[in-house]
Parts: sequence; C-alpha cells; structure tokens
Amino acid sequence: MPVKWPVYKDKLVVVGDPKGSVGIVTCWTDREVLARQLSHPQIAAWGNLYSPNRGLDYLIANVLAHPHLQHLVIGGFDRLGGGLALLKLVTDGFSAGKDNTGRECWLVNGVENGRVSKDFSAEDLEAFRQTVVVYDQRWQSPGQKAESFVIWLSELTGGLAPFAEKVREPKIVTVTEVSASKSFPHLGVGQTIVGRTVAEVWVKLLDFIMKFGLVSNTQYQSIQQEHLVLTSIITEEDPVILLIPNWFPFSREEFLGYLPTVTDAIPVPAGVSYYYGDRMRIRHGDQIAKLVEKLKTSPETRQGVIQLWDQETDILIKDPPCLNHLWVRVQDGRLCLHAVIRSNDMFRAYPANALALRMLQEKIRQESSPELSLGPLVITSESAHIYDESWEAAGRIVEQYRKEVVADQRNIVDPAGIWLISVETGEILAQHLLPSGEEVQQFHGRTAMQLYLQMQEFVSLTEHALYLGAELQKAETALKFGLEYTQDKPLR
Repeated sequence: MPVKWPVYKDKLVVVGDPKGSVGIVTCWTDREVLARQLSHPQIAAWGNLYSPNRGLDYLIANVLAHPHLQHLVIGGFDRLGGGLALLKLVTDGFSAGKDNTGRECWLVNGVENGRVSKDFSAEDLEAFRQTVVVYDQRWQSPGQKAESFVIWLSELTGGLAPFAEKVREPKIVTVTEVSASKSFPHLGVGQTIVGRTVAEVWVKLLDFIMKFGLVSNTQYQSIQQEHLVLTSIITEEDPVILLIPNWFPFSREEFLGYLPTVTDAIPVPAGVSYYYGDRMRIRHGDQIAKLVEKLKTSPETRQGVIQLWDQETDILIKDPPCLNHLWVRVQDGRLCLHAVIRSNDMFRAYPANALALRMLQEKIRQESSPELSLGPLVITSESAHIYDESWEAAGRIVEQYRKEVVADQRNIVDPAGIWLISVETGEILAQHLLPSGEEVQQFHGRTAMQLYLQMQEFVSLTEHALYLGAELQKAETALKFGLEYTQDKPLR
C-alpha cells in the first residue's frame, strides 16, 4: 500500500477502511451524501466518475495502487457514460487505437467514447481486469432514489468476507497531465455569443473558451479554461421540436429524464444535492406559479424574479445550486427569460441546462399569456469554464461540427440594422436602415475613419463591423482615385 492513497484526486474521494475490498463508483451522484448513508468496514472508498475517458485513468491508477480493492460497485446517475465505460472495460476488454485527435490510446470495447491513456501498459489493464469484479447498479435518471441502492449495497457487503486478502501487488502508474490548448489574449470578462439554437450557441461557446479562456486551478484538483461573465443568447430554439444532436453529451431520453427536475415540483431524493425545480417550486413556495399569476394581472411588470440561492445556507455548503436567478420580462409581445448561472461547466452541463430553461420559458409563456411569442433566452454564465478532462472532446466537437451548425456570419442580419454605402457628390454616404428596411439616419464623410467614428455605436456584431470597415476603405479609395464604387463589388 503506498504511503499516500488515493494516489490521484485524493480530495475528491471519500476514504473508508484502508483494508476494505469494495469501492463505490457514484458516477454523477454526490459521493459524500451516499457515503453518509452507509458506513461499512468493507468499503475502501467512494468516488465519482464523470467522464468515460479521462476519469478512467485516475480510477484505474488508484485501484492498481491498492492491494485489497477487488469489488467495484457502479451506482448513481451515469449521465455521460463513465460508469458504462468502466463496466465494458472489465467485461469486454480493450484494443489499441487512436482518439479523435489522432493520439494513440486504448479504446474500451463496446462503447464509443471510452478510452484509457497509453500511460498504462496492456499488462496494467489486464491486471486491473483480472483482479476486479464489477457490479452494475447505475441509475437510469437523475430522479431515481438512492434508498434501494443503499439496501442492495448493505446486502452485498454483508455477504463479503470482513477484509479481502491481497489481490494484487501495488503498482504506481504515472498519469500524464493534460496540457492546455493555446489561449489567446483577451480581456477575460464580458462577452456575448448569439445563435439560433442551443447547439449552435454551444459550439460557439466551446470554441470561444478554448481560444480565450484563462487557464487556472480549481478546488477539484484539476485545471480549467475559464471566462468570466459570458453571456449567451438563444433566439430561435423551438421547444416543441428541440434540436438534440447525437454529439451532445446526453441523449434525448436522458434529457427528458432530467427535464422534470428543472421544471416541476419534485422533492430532492437522498444522494442528490439539489433540484432546480425544488428550489423554484417547493423550498420557498411555488415561485413559478406566483410569477405566472403576476404576468396575468400585470404583463408589463419588471418584478418577474425567481431566486434559487439561499444566502442563509448555500454560502456554507459544499455543493450549492449553480443556477441562482431567473428574470422574466414581456417586451414587444415576446416573453423573454434571463438566467444567471454562477458556476457553469460549459461542456458537461450547459446544453442540458439551456434546453431545460427554454422549456421552462415556454411553460411560463403558455400558462401566463399564450398569445405572446417566445422571445430570446439569455444566459449569463458568471464562471464559464471547461475542465481539462473535457478539453479534447470540446476541441473535437468544434472541429467536426462548427461548420455544420453555425450559421454563415455573412448571412446574419445585425439586429442594430444594416448599412448602405455609396459615393455621392465627393463624399462617402452611409445610410442606416432597420432590418425592416426603414431608413433611420445618414452619415457623411470623406474618409473611412470619419465614417467609423460616426457609425461605431450603431453596429452590434463583430463580423458586421469588419465588413463595414472593408467597404468604407474601398469607398475612400474610390473617392481618392476617381474609381467607380459599388457596395459588395470590386473597385473598377
């Protein structure tokens, strides 16, 4: 037994008896809550397994370093398939291959994304497989209660010998740390990403954070790329036919299992830290029902606030809710929703939360004023971060799907209006039109700089500003050299 065990992520493991033979893998369910429900000398440790790739490395390394750890019980809600990857590794084995970045690794047979790094030899993985017995007790949805699992676990541990004999010689495997991608200079605070659907916005967010996120440590013995106060706006997601591509980190069925925990009054079961629906509809009364009634009697209200953060308790506990504040406002015949998320795992959590918030927005619209249209969903992620274990997957998704789901920026109309550029009577003329085509103002000047200084506050998209800069410079060149200028065409 090494002097220090667990060898990796020791702050993220609830350690039991050092001679225990049972390890509990809780997937996405709170390890500490489950550990409090069953204390038994056979249990060596409780720990989460979120990821089907990077997380396996640390788990396998810790097991190989422990001489007595023989039984692995996979319980909890397996949101991303980490538990399934562990099960398949033991039952179906592994094969040599490459990950989606082209790096050599061990692929877990029978699952799409399961992989183990080449830090482990084939002999290491076979030693793990031959000395471990796995028990599949995973939950199928986040709302499943833990009581039956605890009862089953009590029966299992009661039938085992008090302590296992040594099943392996301890071996320390050095797991290579992931290196961060190149991060470009940026202010690091405040940015807005706009898109039609959650899928489009998510790909843009991943791309932005992987380019500009600041690399820093976390309290979870990992590193992250993080951007502060990152706002995303979803304009057209249809709640009736939600777009859930097969490359999302969850299936449609898994999302439908998660959705009621956000929108409905479901009590929090044992083993779960919180439900957003409980915070909004039970803990402080039914805030959503009160909001709906307020909108019916006073649709112009600015008091459409739903609060999830409990200052008396949440500042002190380990795992408070990430979604803290909602604000609903009716404007121009549209019901708009703004959500504030204090800590947002942009890879694993953002798309499910955004889709669930869109469904909640539609629910409020239908129950309060169905004649309204559905306005934009705005999400402010105060800490928008991607953990190191998700960097490779995030990069792969951006590379493979950005061109497929992100609209061509040249075809997007700036909500601040469009511009007609022309050269007339020895000056550059810039006509500002609303998206409807109505002209609202004109600016004149002889140089691109003169027009830039007048127009800059009326342009809201970076892509539009770059385009206008190029057109204004063309117009100045035409004016200077007596050439013919026509917008969007080469100079003649």
